[in-house]
Amino acid sequence: MNLSKFFYFIGVIFIPFYIFPSGGIQLSDLFFLISLFLFLINGKSSLLFNELKYSSKLKYLRIFIFWTFIVNLTVFVYWTQINTLLSSFYYVYNYLIMILTLAFFRSSGNSFLTKVYYSFFISIILVFLVSILDLDYLFGEKYFYRRSVTFNNPNQLGYWALMAMTVLFILKKISSLNKVKYLNVIFVLGILLTLYLSIISLSKASTISIIILIILNSINNFKFILFLSLASIASFSYIELKEDNFISRIDKRLNDVGKANDDNLEGRNYDRIWKYPEYLIVGAGEGTIEQRFDKDNEIHSTIGTIIFSYGFFGTLLFLLFVFSYIRDNKYSFLIYLLPLFLYSITHMGLRSKTFWIILILVIINNRIDKVYSNEKN
Repeated sequence: MNLSKFFYFIGVIFIPFYIFPSGGIQLSDLFFLISLFLFLINGKSSLLFNELKYSSKLKYLRIFIFWTFIVNLTVFVYWTQINTLLSSFYYVYNYLIMILTLAFFRSSGNSFLTKVYYSFFISIILVFLVSILDLDYLFGEKYFYRRSVTFNNPNQLGYWALMAMTVLFILKKISSLNKVKYLNVIFVLGILLTLYLSIISLSKASTISIIILIILNSINNFKFILFLSLASIASFSYIELKEDNFISRIDKRLNDVGKANDDNLEGRNYDRIWKYPEYLIVGAGEGTIEQRFDKDNEIHSTIGTIIFSYGFFGTLLFLLFVFSYIRDNKYSFLIYLLPLFLYSITHMGLRSKTFWIILILVIINNRIDKVYSNEKN
């Protein structure tokens, strides 16, 4: 294994470890940047630039990122605060991680994807160990009954658990082509642990999205749903013995859907869209929120943020990008991406590296499916 791939896999493993405050660089970013740098200086820059040039499925995403720079640069010129440009830099950075992932796949094939699968599984195990050893305080604020584990807040944990489970579903089939030993054991254990991590975060959006993800990916596998249900019941029984009233907390969180202070359009800051309609054409950009609006936090929604921050044109570009996915493979979009997009209705997850990795893994999965189908025919 060359060093560039090695640092990429280490980066994947450390994605959930938030050593620094949210919104800034994290430990995993160091490893991804080293991986990218080594890839470029090892004479592989032409491969990376070829992927940039020929990744037609990402055309509208590239234009969307360019548009975010135009909008945010305009806001920066007026307010002269660097935080207005940070989001666009993150989008470029995450896009480069996507292209690096695609380039590694081009050079190494399915064996690279199997190692990505292992890396996510190792990451899940490490986060789980931190949770059972109750070491949350090493990474961030200690919450009363919701767990954040290696993240800065519980919602980040819930979102990552959803995304990690999505990666397991995407890569299991690909890894099975390599005849990986104990693949089913690793897969089932990974699903159970990510389900557990989502549950202890008590994130309503994550729990609901994970249930949908499992159902969509298990429609043709009743045995898996039955096993997962029995295993979950056993896990809940154990948790109730270990943590007082844990089950009642889950029940209360799910029963509070639509009743909590932030379970409405105003609570998620959607009202900013109609309070400031002048931004709906070209967008308000991101950053300098407190200086410009009546609240000091962003819209808690990927979809809402795109509409308000990048206006009609930015929304159209992002929708064209999503429709290119649907046109390419409706089934993949339904079972892998729909739960993530449902989650994004109430949370802003566009800056997450794992989300962007998933986007490219779905494209890769579709390419492999087409090749495999052609070979069978």
